[in-house]
Amino acid sequence: MSEADPTLPSAPSASLRAAVAVLEVPKNMSQKTALHARLGQLPPRQRGLLRVASVLLCAACMVLGSPDYNVWWLGFVGWVFWLAAIEGLAPKKAFWLGWLCGVATVFFGFFWLTELLIRFADFPTWGTLLVHFIFAAFQGLQWAVPAAALNWLRRRTGRDVLLLAPLVWVAGEAVLPHIFPSYLALMWCWQPLWLQVAEIGGVTTVGLVQLLINAGLYAALRDWLLARTVNRRALVVAGATLVGTPLYGAVRMAQIDAMIAESPKLKVGVVQGNFGITEWGNPRMKFQILRKEQQESARLEAEGAEVLLWGETAYPFSYALPRGDGSDLPQQNPRRVRRDFTIPLVFGVVTADRKVSEFAWNTARVLEADGRLGDNYDKVYPLWFGEYTPLVDPHWFKEMVPSASHINPDLARRPCASIQVPKASTSGGSAR
Repeated sequence: MSEADPTLPSAPSASLRAAVAVLEVPKNMSQKTALHARLGQLPPRQRGLLRVASVLLCAACMVLGSPDYNVWWLGFVGWVFWLAAIEGLAPKKAFWLGWLCGVATVFFGFFWLTELLIRFADFPTWGTLLVHFIFAAFQGLQWAVPAAALNWLRRRTGRDVLLLAPLVWVAGEAVLPHIFPSYLALMWCWQPLWLQVAEIGGVTTVGLVQLLINAGLYAALRDWLLARTVNRRALVVAGATLVGTPLYGAVRMAQIDAMIAESPKLKVGVVQGNFGITEWGNPRMKFQILRKEQQESARLEAEGAEVLLWGETAYPFSYALPRGDGSDLPQQNPRRVRRDFTIPLVFGVVTADRKVSEFAWNTARVLEADGRLGDNYDKVYPLWFGEYTPLVDPHWFKEMVPSASHINPDLARRPCASIQVPKASTSGGSAR
């Protein structure tokens, strides 16, 4: 087991302390309890190695439980190793063990980031690995801060992990910044029955469910293996969550399916550009990109699409269209958006307004059926260190790194308006 933190108050169970401190195994203990009592007699170095192995097992569960491995059921047990590793530690030590767990999880779970930096930033391999490690070190705080907070709260309140672990984990996911979203709900991304609770409180509600199950399982196993006591409350919490979550998901999915079946339909044609950043940045390729998107749009309209959707920055001519009220470019202009199709379009484009800012916006734009340009919807969270460098003056940073970009975030977060779809099968002739 673990060495005890002298700053911790008396544990709820005296038998738990005895199991850790005992020097000789009582004869009435079972073999498993004797084994765990002996673990408490290991030298500090060996106990430390067991803790490290435990957090690395937690990291392995979280990596393997996420795409593309998809061993999703590891979400039921992965945090058990995290909780076991930090049991009884001072908050500072718990922080560093949690940080190790987070660094390992993010470094291997987001290893695709190295390929992204090599391909799109033209980084050397050593530079890519360095940046990737810095990213993992920062994002690993998502495991470190809750670990320290959990043990600090246990020391201050005397409460067990059953209540505190879910709360501190959800708080960490909600408050700590994410360069790339690293919510552990990702482990269940292909399990819709377990994801429906997100409508109650957002994606962190899924994390709450995961920690309720894991904390309940951990508390029950710990008390049984160390002291042969049955933690009924832990079993009830874990069991109720295991049953109630998919039951709620099944009910809500059936309700939504029925609602969809009764609702009017709008046929949306999605155009995938299938071009990379190299082609997009080549002036000679831009007209070919636009023409292919127009041809695909015409084909989708012929197949019955009522609204078209192009992807992010799919329109390749940055700054060619006004941010304010306006219309599509004239027919004779080769940069005209609409050609060979007539239905409304939502498309991505880089826009600018020098009267407002010298920097651009990553915008989704509406092109109405009559050729008018509708509302702008600017990207709220530009990609850190790709489109946007946080915490620094962008003017200074662009002087230091001329190739860097700075995209203005949409701080207003305006509500969506309606797109008029005259021929749509929706009642009222418009779709939101």
